[in-house]
Amino acid sequence: MAAAGITGPRAYLTGSKGFFPVYKGREIAADAAARFAPDRPFEITKVWIKPYCCCGCCHGFVDGARTLTDRAAEIDGVELRIQSGGDVVVGNRNANAYAPHSIESLQYSLPFQFALAATGHGNGFTTHHDYLEGRLKLTDDSEVAQLARRVRITPDPGLDAGYPGKWVADIDVGFTDGTRTHLFVEDSAGTAENPISRADLDAKFRDLTAGRLGPERSEELLATITGGDLDAPVSVLADQLVVP
Repeated sequence: MAAAGITGPRAYLTGSKGFFPVYKGREIAADAAARFAPDRPFEITKVWIKPYCCCGCCHGFVDGARTLTDRAAEIDGVELRIQSGGDVVVGNRNANAYAPHSIESLQYSLPFQFALAATGHGNGFTTHHDYLEGRLKLTDDSEVAQLARRVRITPDPGLDAGYPGKWVADIDVGFTDGTRTHLFVEDSAGTAENPISRADLDAKFRDLTAGRLGPERSEELLATITGGDLDAPVSVLADQLVVP
């Protein structure tokens, strides 16, 4: 019997963004074996709720870019110092980093994610869906693309050694008036060390649901999830998930 055709990446282990290039050279934590010993309980030591609809390697840089929206038009150049593993996934070693052509390549493009945040477009589901549907144009003459071209990515092995197990962001921005600003994000929003606020968590929920359910039904569903009757049958919740 002939085998069914299977599609997918052929170099998921050894390709330029494969598992091995991303993680090779990283030291195994001294307590790793003990942490996963048979007598230890099954547990998750870190929980990361991602507030942005893009690769986690970008999140610290997005946090930094969000503080620059008032001066986005004045940005003359940006240097993003990045860890080696992140450079493979969203940086220089990503062939589409400076020329995303699909929603996936946009989500894995550090220059464009930085530019989306700095220009105030945001990095959520609605922004990416607008791009997917053609409502958000990222052509060469768009403000997002123009800013993305002013972004330089510099791999910094020192960040790998200094911050194991984290995706940090080291950002240096120059402005047209000659001034500069430096930003460093060690723990991006949503990580265990920097939990996402309730307001931002609710905002993400609305971003994911309002477009399909409508604003009113989205709010009703949010109210049910956060403060509904715990004894109510599951059908009450299921009915609220139905798209009108």
